[in-house]
Amino acid sequence: MKHLHILDKPAPLRVVRVVRVGIAGSLSGQRVAHAPFFHAARDFLERRGVQALLGDDASTPARALELADEFARGGVRLVVGHFNSDCARAVMPIYRAHGIELLLPASTDVGLETGHGVYRLCADDAAQARAIALWLRERHAQMPAVEVRVDGSAYAERLLASLRAELGSRSVAVLSTAEPGAPRAPICVVLALAHHALSFLQRSHYALAGRTMVFSDEAAVPEFNQAALRSGLACWIVTPDPSYDILLNRACAWVAQWNEQRRSAGSFGSWATGLGHLLPSGQARRAAWLLRPCVHTQAVRDHLLSATHPH
Repeated sequence: MKHLHILDKPAPLRVVRVVRVGIAGSLSGQRVAHAPFFHAARDFLERRGVQALLGDDASTPARALELADEFARGGVRLVVGHFNSDCARAVMPIYRAHGIELLLPASTDVGLETGHGVYRLCADDAAQARAIALWLRERHAQMPAVEVRVDGSAYAERLLASLRAELGSRSVAVLSTAEPGAPRAPICVVLALAHHALSFLQRSHYALAGRTMVFSDEAAVPEFNQAALRSGLACWIVTPDPSYDILLNRACAWVAQWNEQRRSAGSFGSWATGLGHLLPSGQARRAAWLLRPCVHTQAVRDHLLSATHPH
């Protein structure tokens, strides 16, 4: 008599959906100083089991659009990056059309529409201008004239408009970072991309002695900070609080946590908002600016005292 062996039915194969995350940043071009941040972000996500694709937007909208198409074709569901606000604005329609969420650690333009799949961790340029104006008022009972140097970029022009709104046009004299000679005012605010700010500092080093120099957030990169420290000048850099590298790390940590819980978490935006990381508007709950000195405290005091008197 034959014995029939009843075999257990094989368990159904468990299909695990791999969520691909894109990291978009400037690995070439004018803002290449930020490149190490992006490589570190990709390495972090891959160590946490997230499939991360690193792409170069070269800080130009045209290249950003090409990269957005590549991400969409590659099945990316969430993008972290686009430090350049013009790039972020350009790619938003593509990402929304493909249901791709966008997490912005460093795009500061006031006009960027957040919410509906777009989330920003940093404070915006209007808040940066307010921080500069408040810092100046706190240190000068009578606001002296302020000279502003701009590099002609869209970034500088947007930030200049916000700063004028805070200080008033009469208090601001605007010159190019390419303009030769020393600043004519005791306080000089430089609104420029990182490489232009660095070039201005190196070229005008001796002419800047005795002035109070304030550089906008583009200068918040290690290369500029080291040059400012070597110069011995009274330099302050407007720095996001937390800093951009920390914000990028925070974004990646959230992505890794969401990836681990995504079966029950839903979209990234609903998960992050539910935990209180983001406001319903898509803005981070805690984001601010601070002005950080690049010289020792005593040197700052000495330069600040001399900078209150025109030369």
